[in-house]
Amino acid sequence: MIQQRQVCLDMGSTGFRGSHGQTRACLGLLLVLAIIAAWVTSRQFDYDPSVFKPAARGPGPQDQGTPPPGEGLFALGSGKVRAFGPGESFDAETLADKINGRADLYLTAGFKGLRFQRFSLENSRDDWMEVFDYHMSSPRQAFSVYARQRRRDVEPAGFKALSYRSGPAVFFVNGDHYVEVLSAVTSKEMIAAIDDVARRYVDTRPAEGLTLWELEALPRDLRVPGSESLQVSDAFGFGRLDQVFTARYDLEAEGVLAWVSFRENPEQAGELAGAWVAFLVENGGRRVPEPLGVPGARAVEILDTWDLVFHHGPVLAGVHEAASLQTARKLGRMLQESIIEAAR
Repeated sequence: MIQQRQVCLDMGSTGFRGSHGQTRACLGLLLVLAIIAAWVTSRQFDYDPSVFKPAARGPGPQDQGTPPPGEGLFALGSGKVRAFGPGESFDAETLADKINGRADLYLTAGFKGLRFQRFSLENSRDDWMEVFDYHMSSPRQAFSVYARQRRRDVEPAGFKALSYRSGPAVFFVNGDHYVEVLSAVTSKEMIAAIDDVARRYVDTRPAEGLTLWELEALPRDLRVPGSESLQVSDAFGFGRLDQVFTARYDLEAEGVLAWVSFRENPEQAGELAGAWVAFLVENGGRRVPEPLGVPGARAVEILDTWDLVFHHGPVLAGVHEAASLQTARKLGRMLQESIIEAAR
């Protein structure tokens, strides 16, 4: 067809006069070509979406049917900060790309997805913070990673029951989300901006408060704020002791630890209490025979510290590494009373 069209053009440019039949054939051919060109032009704006589909996104938290509540993290920007670049999302397969070395901690605790966004101060794009929003499978799992990631020098952040501040960073639990907002910049302006972003997150993503019976059973009086923790397995080095909730109490210079663990039934709790005492004795501990003032409790002195353990129904509880037997007794009585009150 192209050759025939070229012949027609050559005839016109050279003045060559062919037969009337050739002329009509050429004119007909040019008309057909013009019609085809017009049809192609019109169809380029009329496509079938079932045939021309955009490339699918790779897997991410937003594809799992359980996105975090509220808008994306980009919307957390305010008058103090602005989003610095696009946000990112990670799933179980890509989490290690973002937090290499720490991914297993989340993957073994019911991780569902991570959303990440960087923000800079409005008046200084060189000063930035990062928001890590970990979506976990339940509030309990969110608390688990919150507790296991807790830093040493902390103070209450004040805007959530489970929240703390450490340097230019805040960490908190919001429903089934564990959130970190942190920066390397320690200026007052940055710290204020971090607080603003964290509070905006909480305000725009309402979540039911985290209610764990074990935390309610731990005494509130003299509890060191932000010291609550969860030891998922091998608590205190004992392989049989798991799902242990702990908190420190302001009774000694470094605080003393109280703990509770809800077992399947009273028989299991009592048997495990005896196994814990035996474990301590096997590792150099000495049973304390004198009355303790805590009904059903047993105490062991080991390495110049005192451990106390008892059970109340299916609740296994104790005091760990008290500096004196007197302190172990006092906290033990507080703990037993708190468990009885929480069970009512």
